[in-house]
Amino acid sequence: MVAGLVITMLADRPDILVGERGSLQAVRLEGDHYAISSQRPSFVRDSWLRRLAVVDPMPWPADSIETKGLAQCDLLGCRFKLMGRSAGTPRRLQ
Repeated sequence: MVAGLVITMLADRPDILVGERGSLQAVRLEGDHYAISSQRPSFVRDSWLRRLAVVDPMPWPADSIETKGLAQCDLLGCRFKLMGRSAGTPRRLQ
């Protein structure tokens, strides 16, 4: 049991999480801040937030708006800057 706790504490946090159907997405921004694509409570969303110890997730960037240089979204999807790297997610599905 102790080994399991140690491994959990040492594991890196994921940079991008995508729900089973692609409609729920979360992206790690600076530090341990996460932007999440839905503010509606759901089992998966709430599980992610608990597991990542995120109390106040950042809102998902709006279309055509750049968020502090960390994210830029358009009609096709969003481009994020993650710790010096770039990553993209497709436009979230409704």
